Amino acid sequence: MIKHGLWFANNRQRVFDYEEFLGRRVELVRGANGSVDWKDVTSTKWIADNGKALYPRELQVCLVLWPKTIAAGTAFSQAASGAYNAYWETMLKNLISGLPGDYLIYLSPLYEGNANWFPHSFNKTYEAQAKVVFQEFGKVMKRISSRFRMIINFAEWNSDRSASFVGVFPGKEYCNDFGINLYCKDEYQGSDPGGMLDDLLNSKMGLNRMLREAQQLGVTGLWIPEWGVRPYSKNETPRERIDLTKVVQGIGDKIIQHRIHWLWWDGRGSNEAYIGPIGKGGFPKLNAAIKALDARVRQANSGQGSAPALPPVTPSPTPTPTPQPTPTAPADPALDLLAVIHEAAFAARDKHPEPANATLRQVEHTAWAARAKAGSVAGAAPADAEAPIPALARIYAAVRQGSGWDAEASRLAAAWLERALPILTEAGAVPSDPEEPVDPDPEQPDNSEEVAALKRQVTTLQAELAARNAALDAANGRLAAIQAASQALQAALA
Repeated sequence: MIKHGLWFANNRQRVFDYEEFLGRRVELVRGANGSVDWKDVTSTKWIADNGKALYPRELQVCLVLWPKTIAAGTAFSQAASGAYNAYWETMLKNLISGLPGDYLIYLSPLYEGNANWFPHSFNKTYEAQAKVVFQEFGKVMKRISSRFRMIINFAEWNSDRSASFVGVFPGKEYCNDFGINLYCKDEYQGSDPGGMLDDLLNSKMGLNRMLREAQQLGVTGLWIPEWGVRPYSKNETPRERIDLTKVVQGIGDKIIQHRIHWLWWDGRGSNEAYIGPIGKGGFPKLNAAIKALDARVRQANSGQGSAPALPPVTPSPTPTPTPQPTPTAPADPALDLLAVIHEAAFAARDKHPEPANATLRQVEHTAWAARAKAGSVAGAAPADAEAPIPALARIYAAVRQGSGWDAEASRLAAAWLERALPILTEAGAVPSDPEEPVDPDPEQPDNSEEVAALKRQVTTLQAELAARNAALDAANGRLAAIQAASQALQAALA
């Protein structure tokens, strides 16, 4: 199966926005760890929290392997000697401990290192050492979990200084996946779509070179882990000046021919950024091309072959009036979430034990009925159909009160509750938890001052616990530094 995913900048809302645009759930998402210091590098638990919340979407992770403050020469030498293995073990344990399911987790250590714009870049300068680093990381990775898979992840770069996949390949016992990130903007590739496509395919480190070197080494897992485009120039008011349909179609042909997994980059928020395809982004040709490619890939996955590419846009021979935009209904976050819940509950039907299965069937019906009443799905609405907010509140209460959940159903339910709570809170519709029957004449507490004192005591204890946890974190950091120094000393004495 060719997988379609999204680089989401560790922002879950971007995943939901992209799926709203696409009209379906993506197969996987891609995030990254930090690089400020060792604690930032190894604290991958928050990535796992994102992965857990976005389950059953699979997870791919860009990994920095040491703090950016360590000079490249020192870092590569120490990493190749095994001095950082203990840190990597902590990093991967933090990651795997929070992730549900049994799907494979793809790791991109030293991502885009073949170029020269990251502190961890190695290009040709440290190519031989990078190979040993990948081998050391592979040993740790295999020791922690069989779910991990390594991707050697380069960037498209038209330079003789680029490292090669062949030069850093650690061996198939550690890696059977290559990936190349593709980015497209006119200050690098020019504004002609044909030239842009040719550059992405045939630059000195382009998509075709990755395919050749993968074939040479017998590597079968192929990826475009990040793909971003920008249909206008730097510092220009965002508008679709450059028609990138040909670029999307051309890369899409390669995706289908070679079964390449692909993830779009969502670069909203900066005129410098590459534009991820979002339905409200104002780029109709780009958005149509992306949806067409997704449809082609889905047909290829179903064994029906690839659908024809979109025909080239033929300019009108005479100017035509610009049509006025058709007013659209404002977004309804409750209805959008009901669509996600409806799809997931339908997919989960009869796959879990009772009584959880009965709750899921109830949830599915409630979500479908509300969507039918709102006109967002075909079919007549049943008599018990509710508006989106009351339906979401009913689902929230049913899930909170449900029982008999297995692990997978619990993760699914937790994700629904997390997304529903802010919507219901804003609407003032959060259901109250079931309570014991209310005493018409409840007994008042004898001593409110005693209650206040207990609250103050709890606050004090919580503060003490936080301080002790902080001290423990600091001690663990010092211990890790001592271990690394000890390993380095042992390596020097060997």
